Amino acid sequence: MKKITLKYGLIFFMLLISSCNNETIIFEVSNYSEEKIDSLIISNGYDIVKIENFKNKQTENIHLEFIEEKPKSDGAFYIIIYPKNLRKDFGYYSNGIIPSYHYNILIKEKKIIVKEYSN
Repeated sequence: MKKITLKYGLIFFMLLISSCNNETIIFEVSNYSEEKIDSLIISNGYDIVKIENFKNKQTENIHLEFIEEKPKSDGAFYIIIYPKNLRKDFGYYSNGIIPSYHYNILIKEKKIIVKEYSN
């Protein structure tokens, strides 16, 4: 019985530690506008992802990383939609610590809606 408890305790501890070192943020982006989007850019200031020809009713999962080394400053994420030139700044990180690891981004006709989810 003690071996099973120790085993599950060790697994829980390893999962806890690995979740604290997560350097990837997941963005689920959905186009609910009536038009196709020529391109969209999403970034954290260290990594940037560009998607072209983002169609109506299309959904993509985007993984954004803190590349090279974690930032030593505070910052936020942003998304830019073309050709409408819509921009939205959202989220927050401090010294490379990311408080939330999952964002749902809904693109509507004239606005961008961001919902934040913790793991």
